[in-house]
Amino acid sequence: MNAIRIRVVRVFFRGVVAFLMWGALGTVPAWADVETIQPPDADASLDQNSENLNLGAATFMKVVSWDNGFREADNWRILVRFDLSGIPTGSTINDASLQLCLDSISGDQSTRSYGAHLVTTAWVESEVTASEASLGVPWNNYFGDFDPNATDIVPISKVALTNNPDQFIPWDVTADVQAIVDGDPNNGWLIKDENEDKPKRYTTLWVSKESSSIACGDPSSPKLIVDFTP
Repeated sequence: MNAIRIRVVRVFFRGVVAFLMWGALGTVPAWADVETIQPPDADASLDQNSENLNLGAATFMKVVSWDNGFREADNWRILVRFDLSGIPTGSTINDASLQLCLDSISGDQSTRSYGAHLVTTAWVESEVTASEASLGVPWNNYFGDFDPNATDIVPISKVALTNNPDQFIPWDVTADVQAIVDGDPNNGWLIKDENEDKPKRYTTLWVSKESSSIACGDPSSPKLIVDFTP
């Protein structure tokens, strides 16, 4: 499925912001482009306890934090990557929002912290597992290679979801997208609970690009909204 790209042109003239269709004006003094990239180029879950299981075709993705003390920890993480080729090299990224549709939460009533981390190794959706980034190419670190410092961290609350079900959760990835447009590798992001290995299992279910769910609207697949100035 090709990504849906929605463009909005904003023209700034004498402090007035006007929304215009392409070609409505001849020459404009300055402008920014807002592009929604949806669905992603690739997405998948990683199951810490299933080292050879590929979940790239699953219709939902999981983030899990759990370690009951009687067996190995069973955390889950999400990988997601977008095609940024539509953003010209040299563009200034004014804002970039990574958004995933949160379908459900199971676990206690606590508020969790979920971070978006830049992935540091290339991976293939149909081949990636907890042990390998692609077929025959292991992660440098089991369960995924990523920047340990989260680009952004957002609160995830069962209570909040109950009051406002089926919503897109946003992470601010402006700096990451700027770096990628400037030439850094585009390996996407890894979404994880910032406090894994908890004794009480906490599971969140997210809509993947393979899903037909319209829980958060149509479509509900992961999306990246980028405001940039070419």
